[in-house]
Amino acid sequence: MAEDEVFAAVEPRRPHARAPLDVPPVSPGAPAGVVVHASIATAVRTLLIHEPQLRDGIDDDAVHRARVATRRLRSDLRTFTPLLERDWVTWTTEELRWLGGCLGEARDADVLLARIDGALNRVPVAQVDHDALLAPLAQRRQTARRALRDALRTRRYGRLLDTLEGAARQPQLRGAAHKRATKVLAPLVEDRWRALRHEVKRTGRSPAPDQLHKIRIRAKRLRYAAEAASPAFGTPARRFAKRIEEVQELLGNHHDAVVAAAWLREIGSEADARLAFLAGEIAGIEEAEAAAVTRAWPAAWKQARRKRHRAWL
Repeated sequence: MAEDEVFAAVEPRRPHARAPLDVPPVSPGAPAGVVVHASIATAVRTLLIHEPQLRDGIDDDAVHRARVATRRLRSDLRTFTPLLERDWVTWTTEELRWLGGCLGEARDADVLLARIDGALNRVPVAQVDHDALLAPLAQRRQTARRALRDALRTRRYGRLLDTLEGAARQPQLRGAAHKRATKVLAPLVEDRWRALRHEVKRTGRSPAPDQLHKIRIRAKRLRYAAEAASPAFGTPARRFAKRIEEVQELLGNHHDAVVAAAWLREIGSEADARLAFLAGEIAGIEEAEAAAVTRAWPAAWKQARRKRHRAWL
């Protein structure tokens, strides 16, 4: 049987009980490898903690936290690639991309449903129209959750989980992992900073929604890198990460508003006149929200990019 067929095969559920994962303490002057180990172990432990809830009836918060843990792992493995076995990083990040996609479908449906439901609650609308507009999203969420549960029962997922658990206990370190973290990690975090700054410069004064989304992704990667390094660098790194998170969250709201407006316009084009009008009204609210963020985000970026926030690098 081909490997992809093996991965697609469904097995009985894996047992939920696993030995607890310990996160290694990071003391001042610790080697870079200890910081990387702690970052991997923290994210894998979060994934394992919430896995039973994903299997036993998808929980919104569990999906969110598992998705964040998966994204953080992918980002950190890429940031710290010079300190990890390269082939292992390549395979693991690709498998995390697959898992993140499964989690993302369910999470995106949750976010979109909650966002549009919240917008509907701010305008006068009959309950029948409220339910009719949300029905396709509810179905989308149900389908995504079913697909996620199926994915969590595959051999592919089991192999990935075993790999992650092994790395959380003993990562495959190399290169300068034995050297002092403050010397080794600063250039890696700075690479993420340069990537974000370049993306912002490239967009110009009037960035399109897709450009702002790319900036958000770069900001998230930088934030994760700074947070992962913060046990070695302390408060300055945590404060910098917080500034970048503010930019990321602002642009996240923009992205969610753009996605919601596009979905509403699409649904409205296929609905009867009454529902189309309602969809258009809510889409207008979301578009106004996106426009407000477009005007506001440069101020947040100006604050985040102040040189004093990066003095620790």
